[in-house]
This record gives sequence, C-alpha cells and structure tokens, in this order.
Amino acid sequence: MGNDDHVRTREERLDGVLEAFHSCRLDGLAPTRDAIRDAWNYIEGRRTLNELIEDVRRRHTRKPEKGAVTAEEPNPWAEIVGPCYTVTSMARTLGRTEAEVMEAGNDLRLIMLRTEDGVYLFPVFQLHDGEVVAGLSDVLLVLQTGVSSPWTWAQWLNVAVPEADPPRNITLLYEGRLEEVIRKAKHDAWAWGS
Repeated sequence: MGNDDHVRTREERLDGVLEAFHSCRLDGLAPTRDAIRDAWNYIEGRRTLNELIEDVRRRHTRKPEKGAVTAEEPNPWAEIVGPCYTVTSMARTLGRTEAEVMEAGNDLRLIMLRTEDGVYLFPVFQLHDGEVVAGLSDVLLVLQTGVSSPWTWAQWLNVAVPEADPPRNITLLYEGRLEEVIRKAKHDAWAWGS
C-alpha cells in the first residue's frame, strides 16, 4: 500500500470517491461500472490509488480492435453530428433542470444521443438563437415511425445533401419551412420502414 493509503481512513477514502463522482456528474458524466468497482476496491482498502491508476492506464491504452476508431482515425459521427451538449450543459443553456432535459429527450422534444459508454449528448444544431428549433419535435415524431435511431435522425437533419437547397434539413427548420421538412421526413421514414 502507498503511504497515502496508510494515512487516509476508510471514511476519508469514501468521501474522496463521492466527491470525485459528484464532480463527474456536474460535468454531465456518469461513472462506468469499472470505475464504481475500482472505487469500492479503493474504499475498502483492497487496492491502492497507484494500482488503480496503472489498471486504468492499461485498460485505456490497449491495442485497438480491428476496425475500431483510433485517434488517427476520428469518429465519423463527430463530423456528422457536430458539437454536442452534455445533459448538464444543455440544461444550463436552456435554463431547465437536468431531469427536464432528459424528459425532453425521452419525449422526442430534443434529439438525445446515447454513446456506447452510456453518456447522453444533445447536438448543438437543434438550437437556434438559444432555443429549441421550432417544429423539431414534429419532425422527430415522424422520423421515429421509420427507424428508432436518434443517431440516424441527427444525420438526416444535419448532413448536407449537395443537390438540395438548402443542403441541410435543419436549415429548413431554421427558416420556418416546417411543412417541407415534414413532407421529406414522411417520405424518408416510409422508405426506412419498407
């Protein structure tokens, strides 16, 4: 055990872990199962901080699996979706609680994307002048009839189609052309569902 672990009591270790997890939640993040397991091992004195740090370093620096996105190959979804808010930052931006933001995502009033590691993200493009784009919920309700994938809906709204004018469906919503977007959404949702 490291010197720090001999000095700190179980209660001090517990307080430290709770403070760290609280800080993560304030940043819109949630601890993974591995992080929770590691935290309990540290709290109970089964592992030192140095052992845990080395474990985490090994877990996150292993050789990527074949076909996995690496630092040299950026995730294509980042370019497709663009910048995103966390739950916390979206709540702050809209002046709502985190629970209200999550409810809006679940009710299709906002596009809410869930990453592989369980983090919820909200694409910035769904806001215009600091407010949710008018008509977004109507469009999402139509799109979900064809495919139940918020990632696909985000792509449909934000990817530029070269021959279209304007090239992005979200731009039509910015311009107040809801009927046109609904018509396109119905067509594509029908095609996805076929």
